[in-house]
Amino acid sequence: RKRAGLARALVLDPQIILCDEPDSGLDPVRTAYISQLLIDINSQIDATILIVTHNINIARTIPDNIGMLFRKELVMFGPREQLLTSEQPVVKQFLSGDRFGPIGMSE
Repeated sequence: RKRAGLARALVLDPQIILCDEPDSGLDPVRTAYISQLLIDINSQIDATILIVTHNINIARTIPDNIGMLFRKELVMFGPREQLLTSEQPVVKQFLSGDRFGPIGMSE
C-alpha cells in the first residue's frame, strides 16, 4: 500500500514529496525496505522529500538535513551529522531514549 501511494505520487513529477510516518504499522524488515526505497528515489529524482517520523533509525539513515520539533518549535535544523552530534539536551535525550531530560510524558 505504501509503495503504491508513493508510486502514485511520483507519476505527477512533484517538486516536493511529503511522507508522513512512512514506517507506521510496518515491521522492521518492511521499514528497512521503505527506507531504502526512499533513499533510491531521492537519488534519482529532482525533488525534495520531507519525511515526518518518530523512528530514529529512519532519521539516522535517510535525510541529508533534519529538523527537530519540540513543543511546537523547530529546535534544530541542519545536516544529519549536526543532529547526531548535537549537545542540545532535548536532542540528546531523543537520540538516547533516556527518560530523564526536557522531554516528559506530557510532550
